[in-house]
Amino acid sequence: MGKKNKEKERKRTPSGNALRLSEERFHCHLELSSEWYWEQDENYRFTLVTGAGFEKTGTDLRDYVGTARWDHGAVPVGDDGSWEAHKAVLEARQPFADFVFRRVDPQGEQRYISTSGQPVFDAKKRFKGYRGIAKDITASTRAEQLLRLEHMVARCLSESDSASAALKAVIRAICETQSWECGRYFGLDEEAGVLRFAGGWSVPDPAVERLIEGSHDLVYRPGVGMIGQVWQTGQPLWVPDIGKDVRTVLKTLTSEIGLHGAIFFAAMSEGKTIGVLGFNSREVREPDDRLLEALRVIGAQIGQFVQRKRAEERVQYMATHDALTSLPNRVMFSQLLNHEIQVAQRYHRPFAVMFIDLDRFKIVNDTLGHEAGDELLKEISARFKACLRASDVVSRLGGDEFVVLLQEVSDAEQVVVAARKILSTAAKPVVIQGQECLVTASIGICMYPVDAQDEQSLMKNADTAMYLAKEQGKNNFQFFSENIKAH
Repeated sequence: MGKKNKEKERKRTPSGNALRLSEERFHCHLELSSEWYWEQDENYRFTLVTGAGFEKTGTDLRDYVGTARWDHGAVPVGDDGSWEAHKAVLEARQPFADFVFRRVDPQGEQRYISTSGQPVFDAKKRFKGYRGIAKDITASTRAEQLLRLEHMVARCLSESDSASAALKAVIRAICETQSWECGRYFGLDEEAGVLRFAGGWSVPDPAVERLIEGSHDLVYRPGVGMIGQVWQTGQPLWVPDIGKDVRTVLKTLTSEIGLHGAIFFAAMSEGKTIGVLGFNSREVREPDDRLLEALRVIGAQIGQFVQRKRAEERVQYMATHDALTSLPNRVMFSQLLNHEIQVAQRYHRPFAVMFIDLDRFKIVNDTLGHEAGDELLKEISARFKACLRASDVVSRLGGDEFVVLLQEVSDAEQVVVAARKILSTAAKPVVIQGQECLVTASIGICMYPVDAQDEQSLMKNADTAMYLAKEQGKNNFQFFSENIKAH
C-alpha cells in the first residue's frame, strides 16, 4: 500500500478521526481566546508560536522563532528585573506557571505577558525543550497598577499632616509609577481669581528641577494656557508633544530641558475646580485612556482632601489669630513666648517683651464709632508689624492692647530703637471716614532674664512698666525695674 493510501486509511480510523478532531478543537480554542501556544527547543529557543491572540498585538510571529524569551528587550516583572531566577527553573527542568514579563510591542506600547510551561522529554527521558501557553494580560495588569496608584494616593493623603506635604507625596507617587519626570500643582487663589504654583516634585535632575523653580512665579487665569484651559473646562488634557503646541508656557525652558509629553487634570471638589496638576515627560506620549480615567478619580481625591485641609487650617488659624487684625492672639503668643524661653535658656540669649497700649483710642472709638475703631486697629497693627524685624512677633491681646516679642536682643539699646520706631509709627495720622485721627502709644518693657524668667512674670512686669509710661504722660516707653514694682 502506498504512503498516501496509508495516510487516508489512518484518517478513516477512529483514532485518526479523534486526533484530527482534537487538533481542530485546539486551534479553535486558540482562535477564540487571547492565548497562544508555543514550543521551545533544548536551548529555550522558540520553534513554534501560534495563536490569534498573539497576532492581535501587532507582532509578526516569525520574529520570535529562533529566539529566547529574554530576547527582544523583555524584562521580568519582579525578581528586580533579572532573568536569573527564571533561567534557574528552566535549567532544573521544572514546570512554571503564570510567569509575567513585559516588552515593548512594534507600536511602542508596553505589553505584559503571562506564560506557563512544562518541560518535554522523549521516550528515553532526554530533555527536548519546553512547551506551553501564554496570554497578553496588559489590560488587567494596567488596571491593577492604576488601582494600586489610587490606593497609594489615598494613603499619601491620609498620612500627611499638611496639604503641601500630601501634594508633594502624591505628585511623586504618580511620577514614579507612571514614568513622568516631574509634576506640579497650581492651587486656586480665590481672592485674586488666579491659579498659583503650590507645590511640585521632580526626578533628581538639575535640568528638570529648573522647570519647578521657573514655575514659582507663574499665574494662570481661566482659559489661558493648557492649565487655564483645564481650569475652565474641568476636563483633563493630554498633549503628546508640548514642543508642538502653541499653548505651551515656558516653551524655551521646556525645549532646553527636552520635555515633550504632558498631561494636565483638575483637582475637583463639589463639582468645582480648585487646582490643576500637570506632569511632564521627556518622551513623546500618546494618550492613555485608562490613565486618564484613573486621574479623574485621583483629581477628586485631591480636591476633597485640599478642601478639608483648608477648612481645618482655617479653624486652626482662627483659634490662634485675631479675627480683626490677623495678628497672633493671646493663645498663640503664649505658645511662642514659652518656646522662646526654652530656646533662650538653652543658648543663654536675652530677649524682650513689650506691652503696648494705645493712647486716645477710646476717644476715636466713641466719636467715630466701632467701625472706625476697627479700621484704626487694623492700620496700627499693619504699621507695628512693618516697622519691626521679620523675626519679631506682634500680637493683639484684645481691645487696643498689643504685645511684642523682640527676639535675640544683645542689649537694651536695641530695645530702645524698636520702642522708638513703634512710638513714631503710632503717632502718624490715620485718615478714617475722611477724618484725620491721631493716637499715640505707651510702652512697657521687660527684659529676659534680668527682669523675669517665666511667661507670667514677663507679661506682668511689662504691663506694670506700661502703666508707668501712662503716668509719665503717655507717648513714651519705660523699662521695668524693682522700683516700679514697689511703686
